[in-house]
Amino acid sequence: MTKTKKIAAAAAVIAALIIAVFVFSIWSSSQAAHSAVDAYNTAAEQYNARIDTYNTAVNGIASENEEMQKVMDRAEADIKNDAEAYEPDTKEDLQDELEKEKKLPVQVPALIDPFDAMTVSGGFSKKEFERQKQEAEASLAAVREAEKKIPETPAVPDFSDAKKKLQDKCEEYEKSVQKLKNVTAPSESFVTERLSKVDTVVQTGAVTKENDPNGLLGKKGGYTACIYFLDKRVDRELLPAEAFREADDPDDEEKAEAGATDSEAAEESKTGETGSETAEESKTGETGAETAEESKTGTTDTETAKEAGSGDTAAKAAEEAPKEKIDVVMIGTAGGGAVEVFASKKDAKERIEYLEFFDGSVMAAGSYDLEGTCVIRTSKHLSEEDQKKLTKAVREALLEVD
Repeated sequence: MTKTKKIAAAAAVIAALIIAVFVFSIWSSSQAAHSAVDAYNTAAEQYNARIDTYNTAVNGIASENEEMQKVMDRAEADIKNDAEAYEPDTKEDLQDELEKEKKLPVQVPALIDPFDAMTVSGGFSKKEFERQKQEAEASLAAVREAEKKIPETPAVPDFSDAKKKLQDKCEEYEKSVQKLKNVTAPSESFVTERLSKVDTVVQTGAVTKENDPNGLLGKKGGYTACIYFLDKRVDRELLPAEAFREADDPDDEEKAEAGATDSEAAEESKTGETGSETAEESKTGETGAETAEESKTGTTDTETAKEAGSGDTAAKAAEEAPKEKIDVVMIGTAGGGAVEVFASKKDAKERIEYLEFFDGSVMAAGSYDLEGTCVIRTSKHLSEEDQKKLTKAVREALLEVD
């Protein structure tokens, strides 16, 4: 081998060694960086698991406080609204309960931030690997230091009982407010609907300006609505017979509106049936007999007249004679009672004072009681005990909150 070749071979070996050393150096730096990052990630994962329990508890405290605050906000809104309640004590109870619960929400500790995972970036820069190694080692030291400062996991309070108590107080007050609204100048339709819920009430009738027996509807100081009702316990024989009539009576408004059909009129014209029937009635006096019988019994149905004896009630007659039309307004309070609605409590009280004037006299129409701006009246034909029960039932129906 010539000298030149020897020199070239030696140079090649030296170059290979240099390259090998360089590659090894980069590989060593990469391994060191990966090792440092892995050590950090392991420590960070353990640290994050420890603070997760703590942070979960902190979030639980915040959630309990938030739910408790919602109920307190509702209570404060109710109190601020300052609506008058049927039972004034419900508002005071709500205020007292709210003052107790205001002390419950606790201070929410700060959340602890977790450490993020690290990765080793690619490349062939020894300097870059060394930089990443240093960062990982510094981060590992930060994790070790943070581990010493992890506080104890706080206890999550349970406000469920407190929330329920306050919610119950809110509902009691809100229902009480609604109760008062129910009996403060309610509409005619509302009263009618509520009377339908009373077991012994079988029919109702609201007065109009044309049929108002007292002439008070819409007048100054008078009622804004008056709804009479029929009670199934009242003996029909004690009521005016003219208030009960057949639905197809010519005087019945519904019959008058309906009228006879064209075909019926044509048939009558052909056969002369109407005239013959009238003539027959004139001969026999049947119509007069029926009228006389109706006047005695207060019924318009022949079978009902035969069956109705002393002790029959208005409700029973209505069931046995479904075609019968009953004028509840004409019967008045005698048939069961009435609910008179006034615009103000002052007007309602004045109505009570007026009714008191007739107590003990033959003009007394039965019991009466004040509920809000409503006067609840019951029939004199009911026993004193039944009058009280009926008044209570009507009151409860009016006050009921859905």
